[in-house]
Amino acid sequence: GEALKIRPVMRNIVPHLSTCGKTSISEHHRTNGVAEADLLIYVELGDESTCVPNSMPKINICHFDQNMRPLVGSLTLCLDDMEVQDDQVDKKEIQIHIAQISQLVGRFLGLSPSLFKFFRSPETGRL
Repeated sequence: GEALKIRPVMRNIVPHLSTCGKTSISEHHRTNGVAEADLLIYVELGDESTCVPNSMPKINICHFDQNMRPLVGSLTLCLDDMEVQDDQVDKKEIQIHIAQISQLVGRFLGLSPSLFKFFRSPETGRL
């Protein structure tokens, strides 16, 4: 509906940082931007310095547009705790990870109390 309507990005998204989380952003993206995208989420696998036992995926917001809408972020996944048997991952384990990642991406998209204060009225454009 109208409550979740967003204005599409009109130009390339150009990240202004060389890293987002621990993910390096390519020089090409920083110079030319990414065309035909409304957001960028760089996905990285965590290492032993980021992933401790029972680590949850983490998302960072690294760049906002002029209206404080998240544009660039990184998602860190820790797969070491994932149970694997006979080179197969249990369906329940996959569902848990999908649910966690979906919740984090939802927060990135604005379903986060810390971002509510930046929501704008679709009629007036005011906060």
